[in-house]
Order: sequence, then C-alpha cells, then structure tokens
Amino acid sequence: MCLIVTVLPAPEGPRGREPRVHRLTLEETRCFLAAARGRTERRIAYLGVCAGLRSNELRQLQGRHFAREGWLLVSGEIAKGGRERWVPVMADLEPVVTEIRETTPPEHFVFPATRWVAGERGPIPLDCPERPCDRKTVWRRVRRIGQRAGIAVPVHPHLLRHAFAGQVTRAAGVHVAQAMLGHASIHTTQSYLGKPSLDELAQALAGVSFTDREPKSMHGA
Repeated sequence: MCLIVTVLPAPEGPRGREPRVHRLTLEETRCFLAAARGRTERRIAYLGVCAGLRSNELRQLQGRHFAREGWLLVSGEIAKGGRERWVPVMADLEPVVTEIRETTPPEHFVFPATRWVAGERGPIPLDCPERPCDRKTVWRRVRRIGQRAGIAVPVHPHLLRHAFAGQVTRAAGVHVAQAMLGHASIHTTQSYLGKPSLDELAQALAGVSFTDREPKSMHGA
C-alpha cells in the first residue's frame, strides 16, 4: 500500500503594519523653529529642518563640515553607509551656519559632550568640544522644543528630516531630494512622500462643501 502525503504550505502570518510616522504641517514646522531657544536648540532645530540631517549626523558634526562657504558637508565617516554628500545652505539656515563658522574650530564638535566639575555650590557643567554629545541629547532637545511649540504629536529628529524631504521634493523634485538626503535608493526617498502631506489634504478640502447656502434655523425648518 502506497501512502501519499500532501504537504500544505504554511499559512501566512499577519502582514506587518507600515511604520506609523507622524508628519508635521508647514505651520507646525515653523512653530518648531520659532520655539527653539538658545544656541544649542537653534542649531539642532535648523540643521534638522533645513538640512535634513539624521540624528547621528547631527551629533558627529564638526566645524570642518562648514568650511566651504554656502555648503554643509556630510562626510563619509558620519554619513549612513559612508555616502558623502553636500547640502546647500538655504537662506533660513544661513544665520545658524554663520554662527557655527565663527565660534567652532574645525576639529571641535558642533554639539559637544558635557562633563561636570565640582563647584562651590555644586556640580558645574562644562563643554568638552573634543567629544560629541550623548546619543539621547539630540532626541531630548527635539522633544522639548516640540512640546514648547505646542505640537500635539511627539517630535523626534527623523520627523524633521521628513519635513525637509517634503519641502525639497515639492520644490526641486525627488532626485534632488535623494541627493540631499543621502539615500542609496530613490525608492527610500519616494517612501517618505508616498501619501499626500497634511497640508495637501487640507488644501484639497478647502473648496469642498456639501451645502451652497447658509444653513436654515432648526426652528424654521
């Protein structure tokens, strides 16, 4: 007797959900920039929004990355995948870049580490410009600025990168955005903009109405 065994394919598991990425509106982005206080917060906010840098790229920035006037160099040793790129300094970013060039020597970090020394009234924080700040520093600062700006969703550094990607793509096209963001594949850049932005959704409904006259009073109906 011959026994035939049929092997059925394993059932597919539940499909993974797309990562939930909150996107900032143009007004929220403006409020975020306006809410940045002090030199460090302004540097983080403007370099994140106006240059589209990753969190780790922000941490590793040194004065030498701003040596070429009008440009920001994301060198291979700090860029993801070692993909060096140049980002033009847009007008909004110029004051921050000028301040960095005037105050940060080539081998000093733009966001230095902090060390604490004993003082008469307790520990005193001092900058260590030869070392980059802690990984959590940028995230905490971005979250704090977002809260101060009154943005309802939690703001993190990659959200600023998405804001930059959206503005550049709509102004100059996806290929330019890919170059400035340092993406190896254009599909990654396109995934940032796979759906209409919140501003585009609002604009689409701006002229939509289900009534063409003033609603009647309920008592007169």
